[in-house]
Amino acid sequence: MTELRLIHQKSATAIFALEDRFKRDQGTQGRRPQPFGDIAFYLTGQTTAASFTAFSEPRKLAITRNPSGYYMFFNKYYMGERSYQHNYEGIYRLRIVSQFYQVHEQDIQLPTASGAISIELEPKHTYPFVSSDAVSRGGVTLLRGTAYAADARGIEGLRVEVPGRSNTALTDQSGQWVLVFPEADGGGDVMVRHRFANGDVVDVANVPVVSRQSNSLQQTGIRGQVLNDDGIGIAGARIFVEGFSGQAYSAHDGRWSYYFGFTQPAVTVDVVAELSNGTTRTRFGVDVQARSVTAVPTFRFN
Repeated sequence: MTELRLIHQKSATAIFALEDRFKRDQGTQGRRPQPFGDIAFYLTGQTTAASFTAFSEPRKLAITRNPSGYYMFFNKYYMGERSYQHNYEGIYRLRIVSQFYQVHEQDIQLPTASGAISIELEPKHTYPFVSSDAVSRGGVTLLRGTAYAADARGIEGLRVEVPGRSNTALTDQSGQWVLVFPEADGGGDVMVRHRFANGDVVDVANVPVVSRQSNSLQQTGIRGQVLNDDGIGIAGARIFVEGFSGQAYSAHDGRWSYYFGFTQPAVTVDVVAELSNGTTRTRFGVDVQARSVTAVPTFRFN
């Protein structure tokens, strides 16, 4: 039985050895702790010496997981509901997507020359840290946050870390992130680095972290609502802050949120709501508190 299994594995185009980085660092589940949850593998394009060419649609790989926990690919893939077979030769961009782990991308050679491709999966904000063995030893030191654009949409593709002390978190469309600190880290004030996809870097200093607790970093923002005289929400009102870039729009119930940059200190501002017909209302002298979301009195229109 063992011999047949080895022959079967050798015919695979690629074999992937995944491990849960957090479990490994905790040292509670062996040398190569297995990830959990559903994991999807995609090829997103091909790389040559000259450039990278993206596929018009990512190709979801048909993966077989063997009893030893290795993920094997035999050239079958899916596009939509249809399956296809293709003999892959060359360098391709691999993307791994999971409910509990950050998106992982790297270039791989297909077929693989020998052995398995080792890949570490980093936890993302949905990872169930509370169920980990580390909790029974006193808790895990975490720092959570969400990176927002001015209109309250999450910023995707942002890399967040405390250099030299935490892992690196890569945000998804929600903008949420979580940093994990080593078990021996004593906490204290840290500097959180935000690196944008274009290479820009923003550092947020003096962020308090309490050891063996789940901590949070709130982005400075304001929120409110736009109503008519009957108390019904007005959708699509433009919200902006005098002297600051960016804008937000009210939702169907009239509620809105606006976020400042990551390093915004406390400030007093004038907030304007503008309807599509150009009518405006202004709330003067709104005191914005740093690293919190301040409520703005409701805008009312006739």
